[in-house]
Amino acid sequence: MLELKQNYFELFTLAPSFNVDKAKLAEKYRALQRSFHPDNFAAESQQQQRLAVQCTAHINQAYQALRSDLLRAEYLLKLQGVDPQLDRTTVFDSEFLMEQMALREALEEVRSAVDTEVALQELQTTVDERLKDLFKAFSNLWDQKDPVALAQAVVVVQKLHFFSKLQQQVTELEAELLDDF
Repeated sequence: MLELKQNYFELFTLAPSFNVDKAKLAEKYRALQRSFHPDNFAAESQQQQRLAVQCTAHINQAYQALRSDLLRAEYLLKLQGVDPQLDRTTVFDSEFLMEQMALREALEEVRSAVDTEVALQELQTTVDERLKDLFKAFSNLWDQKDPVALAQAVVVVQKLHFFSKLQQQVTELEAELLDDF
């Protein structure tokens, strides 16, 4: 049976890295799902069936974490014993705070823009580019493997949360505007 104490990278036999081969990850996921699917244990004891369900849940949770760039970054920090304290910490970078305010304002202004489609696309492009830059920054910091870079990586993850949430809000606004037409 599967060792539930394995970290997610060990489970998928991947090196702990921000950059993962997503095709290999998906392949390993499918193989693990085939091996531990609860239907394979239907003739086994109740305990074995429960364990198969736990294994499947662990595999699913691990897969979700490793296939998401943001969740993978958070998980890597946790493996190093670092809690990004996302619910308790504010980024005190004044430039970033000003950028946040400007982007929130841009999101609100999309509705009243002359061409909402263009305004929405410009905002989406800006958010996508910032996310791409931040993920690259996290990857570079993670690869340095030193305490200062790790502390900076925490701040990058906090910024990534803002941009991921903003990206979701832009997507929701787009769906809402499409419903209005």
